[in-house]
Amino acid sequence: MVYYVDQIVEEAQQDHWENVERMSKVIADESQRSGYSDLCEAATRLSRAAKRPDDKHAVGRSLIKLIGAVGRTGRTKKCINPMV
Repeated sequence: MVYYVDQIVEEAQQDHWENVERMSKVIADESQRSGYSDLCEAATRLSRAAKRPDDKHAVGRSLIKLIGAVGRTGRTKKCINPMV
């Protein structure tokens, strides 16, 4: 999961917004199936923000919230695999 988020960060740094949107959708879908509503919400927000890359502050905030949600999820026993 952390590796996947690292990839999203790299894509955002390179302004590859379509990839950020696509990858965050994958995380949102998988986290919803696994029952992680907070992670799903954070990934969905990032996906929406990536559709409006002219507001880089919103994208940055959404990315930080996703990183925090992944950290909180990582402390639970259940494991999800967004690389489906």
